[in-house]
Amino acid sequence: MERVRGLTAFGTLLPLFLCLSGCGASATLQVEKDIPAVPTRPISFTLVAAPGLRLSEQELNVLRVRFIDSLAWEGGLRVGPNDAFKVIGTVTQYEPGIWLLRPLTPGLFDSTWVVVDEHDKEIGRAHISGSIYTSKFGDYVDGLDKVLEKVGERLSEFLTRQYDASRPTK
Repeated sequence: MERVRGLTAFGTLLPLFLCLSGCGASATLQVEKDIPAVPTRPISFTLVAAPGLRLSEQELNVLRVRFIDSLAWEGGLRVGPNDAFKVIGTVTQYEPGIWLLRPLTPGLFDSTWVVVDEHDKEIGRAHISGSIYTSKFGDYVDGLDKVLEKVGERLSEFLTRQYDASRPTK
Protein backbone atom coordinates (compact mmCIF):
# COMPACT_ATOMS: atom_id res chain seq x y z
CA MET A 1 0.00 0.00 0.00
CA GLU A 2 2.87 2.34 0.86
CA ARG A 3 4.48 1.60 -2.50
CA VAL A 4 1.26 2.39 -4.40
CA ARG A 5 1.02 5.77 -2.62
CA GLY A 6 4.64 6.50 -3.51
CA LEU A 7 4.04 5.69 -7.19
CA THR A 8 0.89 7.81 -7.21
CA ALA A 9 2.77 10.76 -5.72
CA PHE A 10 5.57 10.32 -8.25
CA GLY A 11 3.07 10.13 -11.13
CA THR A 12 1.38 13.30 -9.89
CA LEU A 13 4.57 15.29 -9.35
CA LEU A 14 6.40 14.29 -12.56
CA PRO A 15 4.14 16.27 -14.97
CA LEU A 16 4.26 19.27 -12.63
CA PHE A 17 8.07 19.10 -12.50
CA LEU A 18 8.27 18.85 -16.30
CA CYS A 19 5.94 21.82 -16.73
CA LEU A 20 8.11 23.94 -14.46
CA SER A 21 11.42 22.75 -15.87
CA GLY A 22 11.51 24.72 -19.12
CA CYS A 23 10.49 24.69 -22.73
CA GLY A 24 11.88 22.44 -25.38
CA ALA A 25 11.18 22.82 -29.06
CA SER A 26 12.61 20.99 -32.02
CA ALA A 27 12.05 20.65 -35.74
CA THR A 28 13.35 18.02 -38.12
CA LEU A 29 13.96 18.52 -41.83
CA GLN A 30 13.70 15.56 -44.19
CA VAL A 31 14.60 16.48 -47.77
CA GLU A 32 12.93 14.17 -50.25
CA LYS A 33 14.07 15.99 -53.39
CA ASP A 34 16.84 18.59 -53.28
CA ILE A 35 16.27 21.85 -55.16
CA PRO A 36 18.64 22.28 -58.13
CA ALA A 37 19.91 25.74 -57.11
CA VAL A 38 19.44 28.38 -54.44
CA PRO A 39 17.02 31.11 -55.58
CA THR A 40 18.67 34.44 -56.40
CA ARG A 41 15.46 36.45 -56.91
CA PRO A 42 12.44 36.80 -54.61
CA ILE A 43 10.44 33.58 -54.29
CA SER A 44 6.70 33.03 -54.55
CA PHE A 45 5.34 31.70 -51.23
CA THR A 46 2.02 29.97 -50.54
CA LEU A 47 0.86 28.26 -47.35
CA VAL A 48 -2.30 26.16 -47.15
CA ALA A 49 -3.93 23.77 -44.69
CA ALA A 50 -4.41 20.12 -45.61
CA PRO A 51 -8.04 19.12 -46.24
CA GLY A 52 -9.87 18.50 -43.00
CA LEU A 53 -7.31 20.33 -40.85
CA ARG A 54 -8.90 22.79 -38.45
CA LEU A 55 -6.84 25.89 -39.08
CA SER A 56 -8.50 29.27 -39.48
CA GLU A 57 -7.48 31.75 -42.15
CA GLN A 58 -6.23 34.05 -39.39
CA GLU A 59 -3.99 31.27 -37.99
CA LEU A 60 -2.69 30.54 -41.51
CA ASN A 61 -1.88 34.23 -42.01
CA VAL A 62 0.05 34.30 -38.73
CA LEU A 63 2.02 31.23 -39.86
CA ARG A 64 2.68 32.77 -43.30
CA VAL A 65 4.07 35.95 -41.78
CA ARG A 66 6.16 33.95 -39.32
CA PHE A 67 7.73 31.81 -42.06
CA ILE A 68 8.28 34.72 -44.44
CA ASP A 69 10.11 36.53 -41.62
CA SER A 70 12.21 33.40 -40.98
CA LEU A 71 13.12 33.13 -44.66
CA ALA A 72 14.34 36.73 -44.67
CA TRP A 73 16.10 36.56 -41.31
CA GLU A 74 17.63 33.08 -41.48
CA GLY A 75 18.12 32.55 -45.20
CA GLY A 76 18.28 36.04 -46.67
CA LEU A 77 15.37 35.14 -48.97
CA ARG A 78 12.72 37.61 -50.04
CA VAL A 79 9.16 36.82 -51.03
CA GLY A 80 7.62 38.39 -54.11
CA PRO A 81 6.23 37.52 -57.54
CA ASN A 82 8.24 34.78 -59.20
CA ASP A 83 6.88 32.23 -61.67
CA ALA A 84 10.12 30.26 -61.82
CA PHE A 85 10.49 29.43 -58.11
CA LYS A 86 7.26 28.83 -56.20
CA VAL A 87 7.30 27.44 -52.67
CA ILE A 88 4.05 25.78 -51.60
CA GLY A 89 3.73 24.70 -47.99
CA THR A 90 0.95 22.44 -46.72
CA VAL A 91 0.31 22.26 -42.99
CA THR A 92 -0.68 18.64 -42.38
CA GLN A 93 -0.84 18.70 -38.58
CA TYR A 94 -1.23 21.63 -36.22
CA GLU A 95 -1.83 20.86 -32.57
CA PRO A 96 -0.66 23.45 -30.06
CA GLY A 97 -1.15 20.90 -27.27
CA ILE A 98 -2.85 21.38 -23.95
CA TRP A 99 -0.81 23.90 -22.01
CA LEU A 100 -1.32 22.41 -18.54
CA LEU A 101 -0.72 18.86 -19.75
CA ARG A 102 2.21 19.66 -22.07
CA PRO A 103 4.38 16.74 -20.89
CA LEU A 104 1.54 14.36 -21.76
CA THR A 105 0.15 16.15 -24.85
CA PRO A 106 2.99 17.81 -26.77
CA GLY A 107 2.33 20.47 -29.36
CA LEU A 108 2.91 19.30 -32.92
CA PHE A 109 3.44 20.98 -36.27
CA ASP A 110 3.85 18.90 -39.41
CA SER A 111 4.25 20.23 -42.94
CA THR A 112 5.20 19.35 -46.50
CA TRP A 113 7.01 21.84 -48.74
CA VAL A 114 7.07 21.61 -52.53
CA VAL A 115 9.04 23.85 -54.88
CA VAL A 116 7.79 24.13 -58.46
CA ASP A 117 9.14 25.89 -61.56
CA GLU A 118 7.41 28.08 -64.15
CA HIS A 119 5.81 24.97 -65.72
CA ASP A 120 4.47 23.82 -62.33
CA LYS A 121 6.96 20.94 -62.43
CA GLU A 122 8.15 19.83 -59.00
CA ILE A 123 11.83 20.67 -58.54
CA GLY A 124 12.12 20.15 -54.77
CA ARG A 125 10.28 18.55 -51.85
CA ALA A 126 10.79 18.41 -48.09
CA HIS A 127 8.97 17.41 -44.94
CA ILE A 128 9.37 19.44 -41.72
CA SER A 129 8.07 18.31 -38.33
CA GLY A 130 8.21 20.36 -35.17
CA SER A 131 7.15 19.75 -31.58
CA ILE A 132 6.99 21.25 -28.12
CA TYR A 133 7.77 18.69 -25.49
CA THR A 134 7.66 20.73 -22.28
CA SER A 135 6.81 24.26 -21.33
CA LYS A 136 7.23 26.51 -18.33
CA PHE A 137 4.13 27.10 -16.27
CA GLY A 138 2.31 29.95 -18.00
CA ASP A 139 4.63 29.91 -21.02
CA TYR A 140 2.34 28.34 -23.65
CA VAL A 141 2.64 31.01 -26.35
CA ASP A 142 6.42 31.15 -26.06
CA GLY A 143 6.66 27.38 -26.55
CA LEU A 144 4.61 27.43 -29.75
CA ASP A 145 6.64 30.39 -31.01
CA LYS A 146 9.84 28.41 -30.47
CA VAL A 147 8.52 25.50 -32.54
CA LEU A 148 7.52 27.82 -35.39
CA GLU A 149 10.92 29.47 -35.19
CA LYS A 150 12.62 26.08 -35.52
CA VAL A 151 10.37 25.12 -38.45
CA GLY A 152 11.24 28.43 -40.15
CA GLU A 153 14.94 27.72 -39.65
CA ARG A 154 14.60 24.27 -41.23
CA LEU A 155 12.64 25.74 -44.17
CA SER A 156 15.40 28.30 -44.74
CA GLU A 157 18.00 25.53 -44.62
CA PHE A 158 16.06 23.56 -47.25
CA LEU A 159 15.67 26.52 -49.62
CA THR A 160 19.27 27.68 -49.26
CA ARG A 161 20.66 24.12 -49.28
CA GLN A 162 22.45 24.69 -45.97
CA TYR A 163 21.99 21.30 -44.42
CA ASP A 164 23.90 18.07 -44.19
CA ALA A 165 22.15 15.67 -46.56
CA SER A 166 23.53 12.65 -44.73
CA ARG A 167 21.48 13.27 -41.56
CA PRO A 168 18.21 14.93 -40.54
CA THR A 169 18.74 18.39 -39.04
CA LYS A 170 17.33 19.41 -35.66
